[in-house]
Amino acid sequence: MSDHHTIEISTSYKPKIEKRSCENIYKNSCVLRELNFYSEEIDWKEVNKRIREIPWDEVQENKSMMELNKYLIIQIIRICTELIPRKSDTRKDASRKIPKVRRKLLGRMKMLKRGKRKAISNSKKDEIDKKIQEVEKQLLDERKKERIRNEKKIVDRIQKNPKVLYSYVKKENGRKNEIGPFRKEEKYIYNNEEICKMLVSQYKSQFSNPRIDATNEECEFQSDSDSDDLTDIIISESDIESAIKEMDENSSAGPDDIPALFLIKTKETISTPLKLVMRKSLDEGMIPNIYKLANITPIHKGGAKTKPEQYRPVSLTSHIMKVFERVLKKNILLHLIKNNLINQEQHGFVPGRSTQSQLLVHYKDIYEAMEEGVRVDTIFLDFSKAFDKVDHSILLKKVAKHGIKGKIGNWIREFLLNRKFTVVANGTMSEQEDVLSGVPQGTVLAALLFIIMISDIDEDIKECIVRCFADDTRVSKKIQKEEDKQKLQEDLDKIYKWAEDNLMIFNENKFEQLTYGETKNIEIEMYKNP
Repeated sequence: MSDHHTIEISTSYKPKIEKRSCENIYKNSCVLRELNFYSEEIDWKEVNKRIREIPWDEVQENKSMMELNKYLIIQIIRICTELIPRKSDTRKDASRKIPKVRRKLLGRMKMLKRGKRKAISNSKKDEIDKKIQEVEKQLLDERKKERIRNEKKIVDRIQKNPKVLYSYVKKENGRKNEIGPFRKEEKYIYNNEEICKMLVSQYKSQFSNPRIDATNEECEFQSDSDSDDLTDIIISESDIESAIKEMDENSSAGPDDIPALFLIKTKETISTPLKLVMRKSLDEGMIPNIYKLANITPIHKGGAKTKPEQYRPVSLTSHIMKVFERVLKKNILLHLIKNNLINQEQHGFVPGRSTQSQLLVHYKDIYEAMEEGVRVDTIFLDFSKAFDKVDHSILLKKVAKHGIKGKIGNWIREFLLNRKFTVVANGTMSEQEDVLSGVPQGTVLAALLFIIMISDIDEDIKECIVRCFADDTRVSKKIQKEEDKQKLQEDLDKIYKWAEDNLMIFNENKFEQLTYGETKNIEIEMYKNP
């Protein structure tokens, strides 16, 4: 054994990793990702004309939803490959993109350097050196002019495509936001496949284990004919168009590679086949697997870049699926509001309510108590990975309890179950993994489903006020005597029991306790955590 001290050095260098080509990385690769949907050369009128020429009503006859959706995707790919230009290969076009003036100067520089090598006398070499310096100065001036011209072009294009600015800044900085390397057992992991596997393990650890005594099939969505249940909806082209209008044209495409910009530019024609596909999807209770797949892009949230837990997952899902979800969400919200089924103390993701409305009612509670000369104790609760922990069987029962049944209920069950995700890191994609729990991240319906999940958190609370913004929950009570503190603790215990029954986990390290008002008469004590 050596008696020398070990020296450990961290550097910014890493071993060269051979990268696989895009075709080998992406399973079910699609030519759509190779097309430039932001090109000014695209004739969108012709694209819409081609879509309109397809006799969709005839095509959909005798086709299942899966068959019709497959036909739609094939037609989208065919039309796009014929009418939308491919992205240029910057490496191949690099020499061609050098401006004429600079190309001439570079040619002259090459000639001068060749002449210097052949020169015999020092005086001749000095003369050539002066000319080289002049050309170098001209090159620098020309580069500055080019940069100004490029920046002016970017300013002109930025309104149509904001991504142009980010691409330019990234190119000028010369930086690549690579993920990792990760550290594992005193070793650094540089292999991209291993990095993906470590991220997959990290994200899977956030799921809750489904209850052994419950199956999702137990939840029945049958409805009485005379009830106010939401069992089906009427879908029109205008509904589809309205949903598409809500999209951001710069949103990244999901696993099906169909960009939001394509749907926005073709909304008046693509709405017809999308309406037919959605109608069949509801009638058959089926959703294509590609629409239940999420590509996760890890985003560094701060801290050590060598730890997988420091990367927040951002899920990219199909834009076509998001159109369907928006149509459904609108109808579900109308049903919940009409039947007064939204918890009145929930301020998150509810029309007409916000963080401001939540703060206002909280301040109102405090000011009213202070006017009465009474103190208020408030406990701020924090759930651990709340959206990822939602148990599907419990959620589906609550969906049915909210009067969402029939075809809509069955569709939501299909939407939640058998979902998959992949992690994409440094150009490498992991294998598909099962989503065991949670409202699907990156989807339109996720927030609404979570509100339904947490709607009964205060069902057994009698003494305290419980207010929520999505999963952020605060429990408040006026404290006039010692017994009031005990009543607050009893209500807190009921909420802890609710979390246990619903397989939700509190992060008690992030709990906060605040006392407002006079504290002399009654001693302040810390309330018990779960």
